[in-house]
Amino acid sequence: MQQGPLVSIIILNYNGKHILGVCLDSVIKQSYGSLEIIVVDNGSNDGSAEFVRAKYPGVKVLENNVNLGYVKAANMGIVLSRGEFLVVLNNDTRVDRDWIAHLVIAAQKDASIGICASKQLNFNDTNILDSAGILLCRGGYARDRGRHQEDRGQYDKVQEIFGAAGASAFYRRAMLDRIGLFDDDYFAYCEEFDLSFRALLAGWKCVFVPEARVYHMSGQTRAARDQGFLVYYVERNRLFTLVKNFPLGLLVLHLPYLLKYELDIFLRILRRLEKEAVLARLDALRLLPKMLKKRALIQRNRKVPLGRVRAHIDMERGS
Repeated sequence: MQQGPLVSIIILNYNGKHILGVCLDSVIKQSYGSLEIIVVDNGSNDGSAEFVRAKYPGVKVLENNVNLGYVKAANMGIVLSRGEFLVVLNNDTRVDRDWIAHLVIAAQKDASIGICASKQLNFNDTNILDSAGILLCRGGYARDRGRHQEDRGQYDKVQEIFGAAGASAFYRRAMLDRIGLFDDDYFAYCEEFDLSFRALLAGWKCVFVPEARVYHMSGQTRAARDQGFLVYYVERNRLFTLVKNFPLGLLVLHLPYLLKYELDIFLRILRRLEKEAVLARLDALRLLPKMLKKRALIQRNRKVPLGRVRAHIDMERGS
């Protein structure tokens, strides 16, 4: 087994007993030997925690009494973990045997690499891309590179990108010690967008590692069953991220695109009577003073020029 710095794999779970075995079996079979595996169970009532303890005695289980949300559960796992590097991994995934080995090799090439992104493929059709990292769009939101495209090798280059998809993001602990963990105010969704942005502003790099492969299921999360839940948190947390992280110069330069995005959302609200998008903006406004305080600290500690941030913006797509 390959040895090296300890890597903590933190698997978040909520009523996922029916899929946990697939994920854990693939993680345990990693060729990389220096691993710590932690399952954070978020108040499941399907026997998930008991299942893990019985079948995977080497796996640590952190059991919450209630569902605290993705962000708080992830942060609890990170605090409990001991690895020099760590991954926050969705339970609806399967990973290649050499997945962690490729990520560690890539991260160790440059001490300024704080995040590594895996190549995520569709679990049921492995020729279709799920994510090749995330892009920052000019309308002030993030999207997955290559999502739903056929994998023809177009993303097989190791390169610096904006950020890593949250289902399998790989982090350097030293970076998290500097910039902080996920923002507890997010609850779920866009937390990796925010963290990637904070990392970039603080001078850290994110690298896409195409050899590190993850197979991601679809339709296994609450968002697939509750569209309103997804819309509310994505829209609210996008605004949080915008307020906290966009440098003033970038806000001015991209104001037309930001306004175009809001106009599109307004028209969507009228067409679909999407009350969750309205509530998201009202709550974002209510928490604006808190986000502005966070912004002051983030912008004060910014170490990169505006040009480096702009270099990561997708100027071709997105409103």
